[in-house]
Amino acid sequence: MLSRPTQKYKMQAISILALLLGMGAVSGAASAAIGVSNAPATTHNPARPLTTDAYLAFVPEGSAPANGGTVNVGDRFVLGLWLNSGSSAPPNGPTAQQSYLTFTYDLIKNARVDEIGTDCVLTNTVTPDRSTFDIPLQNEICNGTGPNGDQSCIFRQVAVGPGSIAYVSGGLSNCRDIGCGGYFRVAQVGLCAVAPGRAVLHWQFRPPAPLTRDTEIVTYNGDLVHNPSLFTDYVINIAGATYTPTPTLTPGSPTSTPTRTRTSTPTPIPIRDAFMVFVPLGSAPANGGTALVGDRIILELWLNAGSNYVNSQQSYLTYTYGLLQNARVDQIVTGCVLTNSVTADLTIFDAQAQNEVCNGPGTCTFRGRAVEAGSLAYASVASTSSCPYACDGYLRVARIGLCAIAQGSATLHWQFSPPAPALRGSDILAPVAEPVQNPALYADYVINIAVPTSTPTGTPTGLMVGHVTWQGRPPQPNARQQVPISMSLALGSTQVNYTGIATDPNGFFTVTVGSVPSGNYTWRVKGYDRWWGGPGFLANSGTVSLVGAPITRLEMNLMRAGDTNNDNIANIVDFNILKAMFGSACNPCQDPRPDFNSDSTVSVLDFNLLKINFGAGGARPISR
Repeated sequence: MLSRPTQKYKMQAISILALLLGMGAVSGAASAAIGVSNAPATTHNPARPLTTDAYLAFVPEGSAPANGGTVNVGDRFVLGLWLNSGSSAPPNGPTAQQSYLTFTYDLIKNARVDEIGTDCVLTNTVTPDRSTFDIPLQNEICNGTGPNGDQSCIFRQVAVGPGSIAYVSGGLSNCRDIGCGGYFRVAQVGLCAVAPGRAVLHWQFRPPAPLTRDTEIVTYNGDLVHNPSLFTDYVINIAGATYTPTPTLTPGSPTSTPTRTRTSTPTPIPIRDAFMVFVPLGSAPANGGTALVGDRIILELWLNAGSNYVNSQQSYLTYTYGLLQNARVDQIVTGCVLTNSVTADLTIFDAQAQNEVCNGPGTCTFRGRAVEAGSLAYASVASTSSCPYACDGYLRVARIGLCAIAQGSATLHWQFSPPAPALRGSDILAPVAEPVQNPALYADYVINIAVPTSTPTGTPTGLMVGHVTWQGRPPQPNARQQVPISMSLALGSTQVNYTGIATDPNGFFTVTVGSVPSGNYTWRVKGYDRWWGGPGFLANSGTVSLVGAPITRLEMNLMRAGDTNNDNIANIVDFNILKAMFGSACNPCQDPRPDFNSDSTVSVLDFNLLKINFGAGGARPISR
């Protein structure tokens, strides 16, 4: 993880920020650090483009061959990489691009543009053109490593084959509030012809390319406007005898791996680091926490795919049925209505294969077989309509309602085979039916149940239902709109803080305010994914009148993205964290905080969210 800069580096960061954005933006960032308005910022929402017709293209410079042309072995030339924005123009023009390609590394080599006129000096980067897109976020080339030049490289903790290009750039200070339009160059690529044959620079898109190698163009409003059919592979025919240039790589060149491969895109190998986890919802106790007899709670069942694409899961557990009973989630606020199933979340894993719960006290029959009381079986799969290329990331598959009925220590215990029977082994499968779960990453969920000191009468009254929209996430309802949120209410010397809650797929969350005195309160909400160290969101605040109504509904507006380190400011510190992880797959990755839109990769979409909110601060904490 990246740490905060020291004071010396903070001053350097401010100097860099002044160069990038001008002193006006520095003043805005400084004022955000001192204090900002409690009102959320107005969001820019221009009309979305009607067509996706943007693309990138190579343009020959000087004596370089046209696409499909011919050169001789030993020739050196330069191709310009140009972006055509198509119909996308300000105020919703492109703000960033990511170009991922393979090239025939045994016929052509990437070389320094500034020396190409006199020599072929190999390098592991392209030459950025900063005149429009002024900030490179990823710039890595693999000419091939090892004694024979045919071994792979490491780009952002991911192995890539020899002959791989990754160049990503965006406009941070240029086209800041409207995006860029037209036809402009983003980079230059120097190439040396080293052997006869037919060389190809080939564009990559997902699928079939991996998640971290998907070519894209994104606009200010977050629209993906590229059209893969408009991208053209560049072909160079090379004649003559083989030529061997002398490599002169810059410091920090990609590290070699011991694996030899001739493929430009390595086949991903499943890694057994996926797992399931229970997440408490609302007032539910954390793992190891305490509930009272009579409490009704909800636990969410989430799947973390780890480094993998997955399309099915089966969860088998036992639970202490003498202390807990499975109940209907849709009625748990008002009563404990027992049921023999869990509540499926069909947003992504949209088909149930098994859904059975045995509350006891005797045995039950699941699929023709007897199971003990306190058994739970839930299996679900993702269809090709919800996950055409299987699913990755962090997603909810079900919710479980529980009623605490007796004092003691209750446990929801995961089962794996062995020692559990073969039909009760928890699994997570990749599309090739390869198990990718790691039982060591699963955690049993413990709830300590105590007897209340006094018996409450009636159903608690006074609920507040808040609603937010998480910027950059898919439209509600969607599992990626489920984000942890904290809320504070303050009136004079009274302050109530709510933690351990999360929004549902529609952006709603519920807290109890029945014991809070009536009055006009200041509220503040802040989003931060504390469960897996994910991205933070800038805080919002406002006022609400609590008068003892059974339900108070409150719209809390857009939660703005860009706060990687949860300090409530989107600034150069967040930019540096994002730049360091750009192009990384983030489930898990070294630092998932810049994955603002929670799509399991740090890409131009995340860069665009930071750009929109750069220099902004969230609502200050409430002070009494």
